[in-house]
Formats: sequence, structure tokens, C-alpha cells
Amino acid sequence: MNTLEFDSLYLEFGLHRVLSSGHMACTTGQIVGLWGRNGSGKLVRFNKTPRIEN
Repeated sequence: MNTLEFDSLYLEFGLHRVLSSGHMACTTGQIVGLWGRNGSGKLVRFNKTPRIEN
């Protein structure tokens, strides 16, 4: 079973930190969702996640 795991993911624009993350992990076949308020960085976090293609 494969695991995608990351810790301390962050993104800054100049002096503004727009993404500051804790730990996140998921395994093969697991369905994971992100939810939060508008502007909370959901799309930024998704875009920073590496893509793995077969």
C-alpha cells in the first residue's frame, strides 16, 4: 500500500504567508476531502500537492 504524506507545507508571497500546514497523509484507495472558509487556501494546498501518474 502506498502513502502520500507531507508535513510543514507552506507558501509565501512576499511577506505574506498564504499557506501554513500541519501534517496530512492518505493511503491508496482512501478518499480525502478538504473543507474550509472561502480564501482559506484549499486550492493552494491542492495545487502544491505533487501529481503522480502511472
